[in-house]
Amino acid sequence: MGQAKIQLAAAETNVANGKVGIAAKPTGETIRAKRITLSALIDRFCAEYTNPQAKDIDAYRYGARSALTTHVEAHRIASTAASG
Repeated sequence: MGQAKIQLAAAETNVANGKVGIAAKPTGETIRAKRITLSALIDRFCAEYTNPQAKDIDAYRYGARSALTTHVEAHRIASTAASG
């Protein structure tokens, strides 16, 4: 609900400033800057993941990193940009 109010306020601000219509198409450089590789996403997940129900978060992260490194990062798909 809070996100909707933020988007509504941003839309109203854009209308007030005369910025109405379809947003400009992002440049290739902007798109490349926002992309993240699957390998980087795995690293971020293993570093930042938290779960209050996990008894030993460090052991979970170690196991997740081991499994993801073995089964995902070993493949060439890990170096391609993740889409979202």
